[in-house]
Amino acid sequence: MVDAATLIAQIAERWTIAVLIGDSKELGLDAYQVLSAEGIVRWWTLVLVLYVFLEDQQATQQRASGVRPPIGAVRRQLQAAQQRHLVGWVYSQFQQGVSPQQLEQQLVGTVA
Repeated sequence: MVDAATLIAQIAERWTIAVLIGDSKELGLDAYQVLSAEGIVRWWTLVLVLYVFLEDQQATQQRASGVRPPIGAVRRQLQAAQQRHLVGWVYSQFQQGVSPQQLEQQLVGTVA
């Protein structure tokens, strides 16, 4: 028979892991297909780096507003801000006379 203190300690230990798994599902990180051990390590390394970054952003928002937003909401806010930034940058490039072909070269040509 397990006493109440031991049971609560075990639940508390598992809670952090349960929250991590729940948040990763909310972020869509549970649908991966990795075929090698190296790929699994790389995938989870990236997932955990993303998670730490989003937790930091979540804490920043909590300090500013007093409310801790869900981690998925933090991701959506950051993604929307990045999209607005990209649209603004593209607009400024066109205002400066950059042609669509030059812009495509800047966006796509440097990645390849």
